[in-house]
Amino acid sequence: MINILKGILIAISLLVPGVSGGTMMIVLGVYDQSIEAVSALISRKLIHTKLIVQLAIGGILGLLLFAKAMLWALESYPYPMSFLFLGIVIAGLNAIIKKVDWKKFQPYHILFLVVGAVLALMMTGGNSVALIEFEGSFAIRLLIILISGIIIAVALILPGISTSFLLLTLGMYDKTLAAIDTFDVNFLLPLGIGAIIGVLLTTKLLEYLMKNFQTSTYLAILGFILGSLGEIFPGIPEDTLTTVSSLIAFIIGAIIMILIQYVMKKYPNYED
Repeated sequence: MINILKGILIAISLLVPGVSGGTMMIVLGVYDQSIEAVSALISRKLIHTKLIVQLAIGGILGLLLFAKAMLWALESYPYPMSFLFLGIVIAGLNAIIKKVDWKKFQPYHILFLVVGAVLALMMTGGNSVALIEFEGSFAIRLLIILISGIIIAVALILPGISTSFLLLTLGMYDKTLAAIDTFDVNFLLPLGIGAIIGVLLTTKLLEYLMKNFQTSTYLAILGFILGSLGEIFPGIPEDTLTTVSSLIAFIIGAIIMILIQYVMKKYPNYED
């Protein structure tokens, strides 16, 4: 049951521009196992099967149950919602820091942190202008959806890069949420197939880096997350009421993440 709830939380994080699903997976303690499972699947092996099935069930439930509500909340209360997730991400940084093998840390490793932050700033610092024109024949639209799925797989795998922000950049965010809300199989199926293809293409490389260059890889991931915080931060609200509600939301988000980490520590069995 815990892993299904984790899947729901990961799905919710995927719906919020600026919040990384990969980051949430690290915070929830299922990132390494998920990468290993996908990598093993490429080699025709099945590991962490129960965990993956439970996460998938939670993810599907999270998308179906919260897509419409999340879109409404983000549109109606943009500042409090942004600060809520900002609190969640900042409070969750400790989980990523713990992944760094500090015993092997050398001064040059700081470069990986800086490079990760700079790359994230470059990817999230521009205007959210649609890069893809969703026009043309049915076959063309189908191909566009498939390619979009492959591209957003990078955000699914790489912590610090927001899947939703990437969808915004591609001009596919509203269409994807609408497709989830109406369960548009003609849209969701090719998007999902594209995402699976992208995940399979990138997982092996990331698993190799995490196992052989743990300190460098996780510092780069930490840099990605720090560099992408600006995309979540909406600025300082102009009125006092919104400022107070945003601050409360930030504290609530941090408390939620601290409680999640406490439960994770108390019940570390991933495949319950």
